[in-house]
Amino acid sequence: MLQTNSRFLFVASGHAGHGIDHLARSLILAQALADCGGACTFIATPENTQRLNGLSPAMARTTSAGDTSDEICRAAARVEYDAVVIDHPGLGRTDHEALAKDRPSVILDDAADREIGGRIVVNPAMNSDPANYKALAPESAEILTGPIFALMSSEYAQQRLGRVFEPGSVRRLLLSIDADTPTDLTVRMVDHLRPRLGDATLEVLLPEDFEGRRGLDRISARDPRLTLNNHPLERPRIAARADLAISAMGAGLWEASALGLPLIAVAVRPSDRETAIRLTELEAAICIDSEDPNFESRLERAFVRLVADLTLRAKLSANSAALTDGTGASRIAQKLIELLPR
Repeated sequence: MLQTNSRFLFVASGHAGHGIDHLARSLILAQALADCGGACTFIATPENTQRLNGLSPAMARTTSAGDTSDEICRAAARVEYDAVVIDHPGLGRTDHEALAKDRPSVILDDAADREIGGRIVVNPAMNSDPANYKALAPESAEILTGPIFALMSSEYAQQRLGRVFEPGSVRRLLLSIDADTPTDLTVRMVDHLRPRLGDATLEVLLPEDFEGRRGLDRISARDPRLTLNNHPLERPRIAARADLAISAMGAGLWEASALGLPLIAVAVRPSDRETAIRLTELEAAICIDSEDPNFESRLERAFVRLVADLTLRAKLSANSAALTDGTGASRIAQKLIELLPR
């Protein structure tokens, strides 16, 4: 593994939506670079400062008065850096080039809907394709696509190493919710899964600011099989002890895949439906659309089927594990370090 003593500047949006938490995944990449000896600094904006304080209070930072391109560039001009990582959908090619100048740069993208100026462009979406960036990114840019580059804590890769598919009963069910999952949908899933649990535990991973937490707390107070957690640093430990996962099609899906969990994937956004088609083709998950009028009954049937069908669980486990191995952050970090002058 390449090492470095270089300085990396991070520009991350404070917005979390469409299954994407820009700040959280930027911090994951920053940790991967720090593990290689790099020094990372974040631009702290009014939009991301509170969460940056909560997720990584010791992270070095330079303060920006706002989240506009000009304000971010002024903040960047106050620090020395050798490379830049930008995970901000509000910035485009001109902004990327102004921040990078002649330095190596990584742009984390998700939509392929704007011109991009990075030396490395990363889109971990299931259906992303380098060809989508032909007219959007510099011809010399390296385009890294697919869930093999999904950013997640290195703990997932560590947990994966010692994990084997166990053909026993389902003792722990994981329900992974992202910021776009409606509160009422989350409550409906919990309500319809609980009668089917038997003695199993339902562990729910929630966004930090999930609006329906109070209602779920009332349910968990009455049902000791239900546990709730919304601290990002606890996610790998909780996910690793599950036997089966139900996940929205955001970061939680790839985290469960990295662990080789048999998966029920829930499409919440219109864009999720293409991912669902591909997951179904690969036999990597049972996919259910939250807009389906029979959603609840389909969810119950899928869960009961997986609990009963050991062969299906084993197949889904192997196929989901083939999607990503949890080392996306390390891969991207190494690609960036390779661009730095020796």
